[in-house]
Amino acid sequence: MPHPQGSPRLSRPPRPDGAAFGGDDRAEGPAGTGAKGRRPRPRVERAPGSPRRVPLPPLLLGLTLLLACSVVAAVTLGPSSLAAGEALRLLWAGLSGGTIAADEVSSYTIVWEIRFPRAVLAVVVGAGLAAVGAAVQAMVRNALADPFVLGISSGAAVGANAVLLFGAFAALGVWALSGAAFVSALLAMVLVYAAARSPQGLVPLRLVLTGTAMAYGFSAITTLMVFRAERGEAARSAMMWLLGSL
Repeated sequence: MPHPQGSPRLSRPPRPDGAAFGGDDRAEGPAGTGAKGRRPRPRVERAPGSPRRVPLPPLLLGLTLLLACSVVAAVTLGPSSLAAGEALRLLWAGLSGGTIAADEVSSYTIVWEIRFPRAVLAVVVGAGLAAVGAAVQAMVRNALADPFVLGISSGAAVGANAVLLFGAFAALGVWALSGAAFVSALLAMVLVYAAARSPQGLVPLRLVLTGTAMAYGFSAITTLMVFRAERGEAARSAMMWLLGSL
């Protein structure tokens, strides 16, 4: 039947897969588009500047080797110089119960009674600091947070200087220094948290900024305490504690 003159002709819109109407739906589209004319999903390629994750086993192996090399280097360094080979031989002699020459007794004593214990202590303390830093970052959900940025270390220094310079907490005996440092660090953390809170809760950026400001305040108190110390030896001990020593 011919189409009436003047009336519009209705046409269906083209199908998305490019197949004609009335044809077989299972007909394949152009070459490379797959069954039913569907286009394959585009491959998502990694951006040129995106970081790549290092597999865990090679990373652990590399860090272990680096740690062993640093321990050997710590054993060789000092007023009495030792070669790396000699230090390794003395370490192996102590571990395996081997024999040493008579002229190596002093070097053996230096390695096993002074340098190697300090190197092991440095490894343990460093691991503890790394664990504390990771815990603080996870707790405040900020990669910049650590005990120094949040003012915890500066608060501990105030308590330690109170013991070293003014004899505070003398009743605790040998635990006075560590106890005072722990208590003052805890109080500093509570103060930073209290000052950083807002009606919206605890914002990580606000916590870091507050901790940085508090750290400067605690450092100023520590400097004033050292300046006001009457005994020069006590001030020297306080500075050595602040700088750190094994």
